[in-house]
Amino acid sequence: MLKKIVCLLFAFSFITVNGEKGKVYLIPGSDTSVNPYGGMNIYDGRLWSAALYADPNQNGHKVMNPAFREQYRDSYGTPLKMTWWMMAGNVFHLSRNCNVPVRNSMTLYLMKKYHLDAIEAFDDQLTLHYHNYYWSDTNGDGIYWWNQGMDFLLNLEDYEETLCKYLIEEDVFPVSFRSGWHYMDNAWQAYQERFIPFDMSNAYPAIGGDENEPSWYIDWSQSPSAFVPYHPNAGNYQIAGDLKQWRLRSVFIQDVQLMRANLDTMFREAAEGNDQMGCFWGHLAEGGFLSGIANLNVLAHEFSVQYDVEFRYCKDVEAMRLWINPADTIAPLLTVTEIPEGDHIRFTIETDGPVFQAEEPFIAIKTVYETYRRLSCSRTGENRWQTDEAIPASILAKAAVAVCDSVGNQAKKHFDYVPDDVFIDDQHPEFQ
Repeated sequence: MLKKIVCLLFAFSFITVNGEKGKVYLIPGSDTSVNPYGGMNIYDGRLWSAALYADPNQNGHKVMNPAFREQYRDSYGTPLKMTWWMMAGNVFHLSRNCNVPVRNSMTLYLMKKYHLDAIEAFDDQLTLHYHNYYWSDTNGDGIYWWNQGMDFLLNLEDYEETLCKYLIEEDVFPVSFRSGWHYMDNAWQAYQERFIPFDMSNAYPAIGGDENEPSWYIDWSQSPSAFVPYHPNAGNYQIAGDLKQWRLRSVFIQDVQLMRANLDTMFREAAEGNDQMGCFWGHLAEGGFLSGIANLNVLAHEFSVQYDVEFRYCKDVEAMRLWINPADTIAPLLTVTEIPEGDHIRFTIETDGPVFQAEEPFIAIKTVYETYRRLSCSRTGENRWQTDEAIPASILAKAAVAVCDSVGNQAKKHFDYVPDDVFIDDQHPEFQ
């Protein structure tokens, strides 16, 4: 009998020691805005401060300091990487800032202006954060606010213009995305299914909001609780289904107890052999952001030791590629051809293999009148499309196309038809 017990203990020890454990992928980042002068009950004409990015004493400079990054490393010795979900659209479009060339995308412009070198050195990611704001009076008191719109289609035109401006003016087209106030609906999900593969907005188990204006409401109560990316359902954005896009749980880093509980769950699951992934986000502008990053690092190392599980800091696209197909690191070969039709231009678009945007690539134009819009395309063959509309050559200022494959490897093409505007602010020597 004793011999049998010893054999069983040996077998159990062998399984425990030699069983393959999962890995934990952590995606730290920020829903990143700028600070306004005035509240959310001002429709237009507000000024937005650039200090978050420009002032050396604020968090923008602090988080880009190599000394800050170097102190936070993952199990493999890799310093902290960040994903910057940069807010854009609606409320910025209506500002009166003259210190940025394109108001709609001012946060992205400012981040690149002051910190692009650091972002490239740290291998960070720039992408999109968008609030579905809608100017409304939800409680009927006669005072209007930028409340959360309860239907994405209220903002479809603004959202599409924002994507166009990001691509044309800043050479950024989102591969991942986070929604403002975690709002999502089936219409928004349907639009994302056409162009943007990764959504990191899932706030399970949150349900509810605030009826006080500016009002908001979210519901993620039906979503999977696991820290595992999943394909959502076309008829219910919360639950698993068979769409192409991926959805991922997110955790607020400025709530240390919430973060501790969720990291404990992730590392415990990984110890049982299940890979785990989570988005850990905060607000760069807030005082608790830097300490939230520090707490994330402390807790990750604590649970890594406790459960004997390795973790990796990743940017958004890197994490999803490692999850889906680590070997796929080559972006699609994108060919865009101008087809003259009299005094008009049409575009054909071709890739050397399947892309996520199988229905149609995203192609944006800017006119000499400084208007932006997306051109619809139709499929003309395998991995080949053509724009439905021919555009008068005389009004074209810029055009740009973006595609990515199923793991997020991206390709872009730009066309310039008129010289860029010269934008000089009071920090340029030319201003004097």
